[in-house]
Amino acid sequence: MAALIQPWAKRIDSPSSARGLVVFLFLTAAGLLVMTGAQYWQSLWLGLAAALVLGCAIGTGLVSGLLEVQRIAGPRDLAGLTGVFYTLAYAGFLTPIALAAVTSLFGTTTLLLALVVLALLCAASVPLAYRRHLPTGERAATVGVPEQPTDVARR
Repeated sequence: MAALIQPWAKRIDSPSSARGLVVFLFLTAAGLLVMTGAQYWQSLWLGLAAALVLGCAIGTGLVSGLLEVQRIAGPRDLAGLTGVFYTLAYAGFLTPIALAAVTSLFGTTTLLLALVVLALLCAASVPLAYRRHLPTGERAATVGVPEQPTDVARR
């Protein structure tokens, strides 16, 4: 599902707003809420629905995150920051291990609901801080345009 949603996720994203990131966070919260229900009621159908919604969230988050990196990175920093983004994104696959380690203390339902709240708090905070990191002036006009090699780089 994550791969299928990516063409639509690119259309959702906007260089002038945090729309793509907010959609990602709301999809994540919705998917986690459905997953909480699936776990609580031990429902296969809710589990499949959660997988679909979370797949959409992952695809939207990946596209929106990469487009955000392109907006904030200078041409010389793009490759390195893209690598950092992928490192952090794939580190998210360790989340189930961390959750499993503390499930005995809090319970699965409580942990999943805490993640829902965290995703919603992030969705509320992203638009508040988003404009601070938008490129301005000449930098805004060249976002996504590869830097031209100089004479020094050609040698």
